[in-house]
Amino acid sequence: MLRKQRIVYGKSGTVYFDVPEGRASAATVTVKNNKGNDLPDSAVEDENATIDSVSTTVAAGWSASTPRTIPLTSVANVAVGRDYLITTGEGREEWVSVVGIDTDAETITVLSTPGFSLTAADTFVGTRLTYIITAANAETRAHNYRCLWTYTVGGEVFTGENLFDIVRTVPKNPATNTGLRKYSPELMSQWEQLLDDNYDLQDRIDDAFDRVMIDLESRSPSNNGWADAIVQWSQCERTVYEHVLLEMALAGYSPPAYSEQIGEWVDRREIEYKRAVEEWTGKIIWYDAGDDRRQGVGEEGRNLWSINLVK
Repeated sequence: MLRKQRIVYGKSGTVYFDVPEGRASAATVTVKNNKGNDLPDSAVEDENATIDSVSTTVAAGWSASTPRTIPLTSVANVAVGRDYLITTGEGREEWVSVVGIDTDAETITVLSTPGFSLTAADTFVGTRLTYIITAANAETRAHNYRCLWTYTVGGEVFTGENLFDIVRTVPKNPATNTGLRKYSPELMSQWEQLLDDNYDLQDRIDDAFDRVMIDLESRSPSNNGWADAIVQWSQCERTVYEHVLLEMALAGYSPPAYSEQIGEWVDRREIEYKRAVEEWTGKIIWYDAGDDRRQGVGEEGRNLWSINLVK
């Protein structure tokens, strides 16, 4: 899933859009705040976006015996964690996600085996568009700034859009695959064998973290969401794990003792998730009237509020 983008308040940052139709030949972007108005320092209206520089070809040497290792004419600017588009001479297309790069051998390792054989001269391109938001245009903390991208692929014009936030502290997921196994070893040993190789525990953890962020925004006591809050992201680790367990319970996974009582297991997981949210969000400094990154005199009691469980 697309992770929501965030920029640190008062600092420049890059927003991006991954074009699904292929590599663009031209692209512009328009950026508005969540009320549809221009940015505070200068308007961003049909400004040129930067097109991913990766445009190379598959080199000779690809082998069906090691299909996830792909030789390229050049690995310059290819990035781990990014998706790239391979197109054959016959027009077949394959999206691949890069998980490793060998700059000496000029090869990459991709997450999944390509669905067809690769040959030399098949194109390998990046499709990401980027634009730099200046520090002066990041001076207002808020959620859901809107980017409208207009781009040309194969002579046809397309549009796409996405959202970003300008926040006090950028979220960082503290939950890990290893941490989840330690948190709930008796469940992970059972569920691990049920999980798809292409959607492992870390994928579930990352998705859970995104949903926890949505829940956090909906629970915020401020009209500005959590953009102004001072958040210690390391303290939400348990919350993320409990969300994973809740999601799996809702999908029908339960320990043997609850195999005939799945409803009770779901209820238990909902209660534990709510407790984890309350414990974590109670430590957040929601108000900072002095804008000094600390809870000063007169700000102490203003973070008391009620929580409703949002699935």
